[in-house]
Amino acid sequence: MENLWKETSLKNRLLDKTSLFFLFFILFYGIQGLISLFNNIVAPPLDTFAAALIITLFFILHLFIRFKIIVPILIGIGFIPHIFGLYSLFGEGITLYGLSSLNYHYDWIVHSFGMFCYSFAFCSIIYPHLKKGLKSKFLIFILVLFFMQGLG
Repeated sequence: MENLWKETSLKNRLLDKTSLFFLFFILFYGIQGLISLFNNIVAPPLDTFAAALIITLFFILHLFIRFKIIVPILIGIGFIPHIFGLYSLFGEGITLYGLSSLNYHYDWIVHSFGMFCYSFAFCSIIYPHLKKGLKSKFLIFILVLFFMQGLG
């Protein structure tokens, strides 16, 4: 019983590889948010802090549920096109969202890439639970696909 308690202690959960990836991405976006308070070239603070907050919420869930290592990687990477798309290009206040050569297509890229990353992260979280109740992998795929389409 003592070994089981040691394996699930908060300290061990905070220092596992999955938690370290969560902490890396929280710091990655949080530091950008702090910099953006004093610098107009980086993405707006609301966006960077929102990304850090969402990742923090998943990190807190991870401490109770214990996600696979792919979850923080995909969630953290999923925000990158949006955040970097808000950076000011050439110091002129133009972003990838407002770049005339991309027109509105950059938003499509951001949402497609983000949905791809979040779908795989969500599938990694929910698949072990769904496969207990549903025997068809195709049905699980369709359910996850429709859920993520609605969320996206």
